[in-house]
Amino acid sequence: MPNEKQKLRAVVAGWKWGANHLRAFAESDVCEVNGVWSRTQNDNAQRVADLFHVPLYTDYDKMLSEVRPDVASIATPERAHEALTLAALESGAHVYCEKVLSHTRESAQKMVDAANESGRLLNVGYNYRYS
Repeated sequence: MPNEKQKLRAVVAGWKWGANHLRAFAESDVCEVNGVWSRTQNDNAQRVADLFHVPLYTDYDKMLSEVRPDVASIATPERAHEALTLAALESGAHVYCEKVLSHTRESAQKMVDAANESGRLLNVGYNYRYS
């Protein structure tokens, strides 16, 4: 029997809109979801984590270091995008970031520059085809 290709490890920051990202990773043939991050421990975030059978983290850096994801999906309010994206890129992950990329042009440029320097992909999602 041939070896199966190893699936990409994915994490999601943000459990509200991020639940859509979690579902997409869970249904993917090439990815598997390995964790979800929330700013706070709360019942709703825990329910989402339980639904996808992944741990809920409230420490983003801990999630990145424990999971060592290939891809990080950022589905939080825009003001949080820069810090979360930079940390994920620094950890070696590619980043899929919800629209808009960031709350300021300068912040967005830092994210683009960090992606270029790291050799990782930074993608911005703005697709309502399946929403």
